[in-house]
Amino acid sequence: MAKRRSTPPKWAPPSSRTSPSQRRHRTAPAFGRLPQAPNIQRSTSNVERRTSNVERSSPADHRAMQRNRLAYAFLIALVIGAGLASRSRLANHLPDFIATYSGDTLWAFMVFLMVGLVFPKLRTPWVMALAIGFAFSVEFSQLHQGDWINRIRATRPGALVLGAGFLWSDLVCYTVGILIGAAGEALRPSLRANKTAR
Repeated sequence: MAKRRSTPPKWAPPSSRTSPSQRRHRTAPAFGRLPQAPNIQRSTSNVERRTSNVERSSPADHRAMQRNRLAYAFLIALVIGAGLASRSRLANHLPDFIATYSGDTLWAFMVFLMVGLVFPKLRTPWVMALAIGFAFSVEFSQLHQGDWINRIRATRPGALVLGAGFLWSDLVCYTVGILIGAAGEALRPSLRANKTAR
């Protein structure tokens, strides 16, 4: 009687056709391998680095900057000196246009600087709004010609601060002077101190 063959039939699965030694050395199929775990620590550090970069360049960080009061006090002294010179005999050597309108323009520029000095952390649009509001209020107050305020205007300091008579051209000069201050802050950020928190 012939011995029965130990090999499996052709319809058997391929794994059963291999010998035990071949199955022992056979590697697992590709779909059976576990995916390699990602480096969670490295990805977390990258996310933290990106978050810190975003926070560093956020608008709130720029709002934390404040003006350098020492620089603004120095500029105010220079502007006051230039304004007094524009009302002195030195103005005779200047062109008529500059001699006529430079004093009011410098006065409004000084008001802008003083508001920035008093409120060093205030944003530039708010400094402009306060300076324009103060300057326009002083100009419109000249429409009132009361005895008590005219006595103040008769003094040298009162004339420099309150003026004498209402002029529409003064409002234009005030606007130009305040815009010069705002442009200076936009073009020269070095006038503002370093960030309060680094």
